[in-house]
Amino acid sequence: MTYTIKQVSEKLNISAYTLRYYEKEKVIANITRDDYGNRLYGENDISWIETVKCLKETGMKLCDIKKIVELSCQEDSDKNIPERKEILLKHRKQVVKQIEDMKNSLSKIDIKIAFYDGKISKC
Repeated sequence: MTYTIKQVSEKLNISAYTLRYYEKEKVIANITRDDYGNRLYGENDISWIETVKCLKETGMKLCDIKKIVELSCQEDSDKNIPERKEILLKHRKQVVKQIEDMKNSLSKIDIKIAFYDGKISKC
């Protein structure tokens, strides 16, 4: 099954402009076109776009995503799995740190709310 850019945009809640930009920047690769030049996305394309969206939402730099795509598209891509994995492991560390920072901030917010509710006398 194939999907148009509009369908993918609606399905993944990502703008058509962003999809075109990602293709132009080679963040998503090898999108097929119909006889009229319209983009046709397959299930593998959608899966990859979901991954890109996840990486972007968690703060991965576009250049790192492009590096993963570039390595994935190489002929002997199995040989560079350790390099791709290393990029993801580095990013994972950053995401874990962000989560911890957010948990600490949430804790402070909860203390402030408890203070306003009169449940504690000092914050």
